[in-house]
Amino acid sequence: LFGVLALASGIPVGNGFIIDGRIIILAIAGSFTGAIPAVIAALIMIGYRLILGGAGALPAIPSFITAVIISLALFPQLTQFTPLQLVRRLLLMGLIGAVQSLFWIALLGGTQSSQIVALAAFPLLLFTPLGTVLLGVLLAYQKQQAEIASALRASEERYRVVVTSLNEGIILQNAKGEIRTTNPATEAILGLTVEQIAGGASLDPRWQAIHEDGSPFVRDTQPSVMALRTGKSQTDVLMGIHKPDETVTWINVHAQPLFSGKSLLPEAVLTTFTDITEVRKAHEKLRQERDLLRTLIDHTPDYIFLKDAQGRFILTNTAHAYAAGNIQPEELIGKTAFDVFSPELASQFHEDDQKIMHSGEPLISAERETVDAHGDRKTVLTTKIPWRDKDGQILGLVGISRDVTERKQLESQTVVLAAEQERVRVLQRFIADMSHDFRTPLSIINSSTYLLRKLTDPEKREEKLKNIELQSDRMLKLLDDLLEMGRLDEKKVDFQFSTEVINPLIQMIVNNFQSAAALKQQTLEFIPDPALPSCPIDALKVSRAIINLVQNAISYTQVQGKITLSTRVEDKQVLLSIADNGIGISEEALPHIFERFYRVDGARTTSTGGSGLGLPIAKKIIEEHNGSISVESKPNQGTTFMIKLPLEVCDVEKIG
Repeated sequence: LFGVLALASGIPVGNGFIIDGRIIILAIAGSFTGAIPAVIAALIMIGYRLILGGAGALPAIPSFITAVIISLALFPQLTQFTPLQLVRRLLLMGLIGAVQSLFWIALLGGTQSSQIVALAAFPLLLFTPLGTVLLGVLLAYQKQQAEIASALRASEERYRVVVTSLNEGIILQNAKGEIRTTNPATEAILGLTVEQIAGGASLDPRWQAIHEDGSPFVRDTQPSVMALRTGKSQTDVLMGIHKPDETVTWINVHAQPLFSGKSLLPEAVLTTFTDITEVRKAHEKLRQERDLLRTLIDHTPDYIFLKDAQGRFILTNTAHAYAAGNIQPEELIGKTAFDVFSPELASQFHEDDQKIMHSGEPLISAERETVDAHGDRKTVLTTKIPWRDKDGQILGLVGISRDVTERKQLESQTVVLAAEQERVRVLQRFIADMSHDFRTPLSIINSSTYLLRKLTDPEKREEKLKNIELQSDRMLKLLDDLLEMGRLDEKKVDFQFSTEVINPLIQMIVNNFQSAAALKQQTLEFIPDPALPSCPIDALKVSRAIINLVQNAISYTQVQGKITLSTRVEDKQVLLSIADNGIGISEEALPHIFERFYRVDGARTTSTGGSGLGLPIAKKIIEEHNGSISVESKPNQGTTFMIKLPLEVCDVEKIG
């Protein structure tokens, strides 16, 4: 359009030659609008110029084409430059356009070319650059304004989309507090339509705004009013809104004053708010659960505590705090076991904690001794488990301890009672046995005494006297065993240790019992270890223990039976074996043979009956030597007693 107008207002400079603004139009079209509009403009101008005809048409056509090419190739996107850079480039483009136009006139102008160039040079070189600059600046400004308007429209659209899609309520109020803008989230949160809200005041009575404590919000304390009055932001204001459906919505409000230029007074206020009703419900539920848990923790008699990785208490209950130091739970927070317990107890607790921290393994129902705030010793069952984060890293530990002092005392009393009951039972059995053991010899003595008075035959009288002596000796041994057991129990027996080889001692005992074994046609033998080393013993006491075992073997081995004693060394111990092929001991009786006053039923006769203390005395003597005695037996196959004596004395104070 500009090109056509420029052609219509051209200045003739010769026959068929016209000077106008076509070159300017084409150059501007190429630089500002791109190739397609520039080519279209060039075609229109070329066609129109051909219609006009004349000698000037021939150089005009290549001039038009050259102007388009120059603008597209050398001066594209001129709007990207600063104003000064734009003017420089437009001026340069105008000069180049004028020069190329003169070039084509000189080349294709024919016989008048020199004259035409002379006439057209000044106006072309003057007006083409100026026209290019003026028109280019105008178009650049218009294009810039169009781009700004387009950007504003796009920005407004984006703002509208963002505000509309927000879950957060937004209200824009002017300086008078009148609501000018809201978003759909506001309608959903407040329970009022946008039409009801728009143009109204933020303290519409339908809202019935309240504080957290239930008191009403007065206008002067409303966040938007405070922001407008003070010019300061109001943040994290909790407000309850009574909605039309009579429910209460809790919102967290932020009010931001908006200023214009350098004004000190806000011209508007932007209020944003978030519905935190569900969050408050969740928090309230958590608070109730926490309070319930706290109540349960504080009213349980068990000690409950939580420690961090450094051993500091970060949670405890009343029972634990009271036991630790007669203090309130909050006074224990931040302290360690070393701050409230004795160093000995604290070290024990710390050692348990470190094992759990390093191994990650819980401590379950471990019995521990502690001392409460009053200095009373307590027994507790402690369970500690690692406290981990979501990644499995150990943050500390959770502990629960239960005071079982009374239970332990009750168990101890139960054990004592059971022991006392067992003692009474054994004593009753002992009294019954002793009554039998004393009554039998006394009956024999009594009857023998009676017969002595009646008999006159010297041989028969001698036989009765021997019976009296035998039964007296038997009762005397019973009394000796009772006294010896009592002295051993009360640690009143003085052990005289000396280092000896026990083979000669055993041989002497075997020799002394040969006559007793011969009466039952038994074989009594001793197989010594010739390399047996010496060991620390009380020879007299060990002899008594061995004698008791040999007597036992002879008594419970049938006629023509065999009894073998042997010695050897094993694991730094002297071993003495006393084996027989006698009647043996049943499985039911075997665990009880070392119990005091215990004798296998069916073995009680005037010849085999004893005090029931022979084996317990032997066991006590061997144990005083830090040794041991054991037994193996099968009914009708025989019995083997094994005595073990250490080669070294464990208790040096026993050596005289």
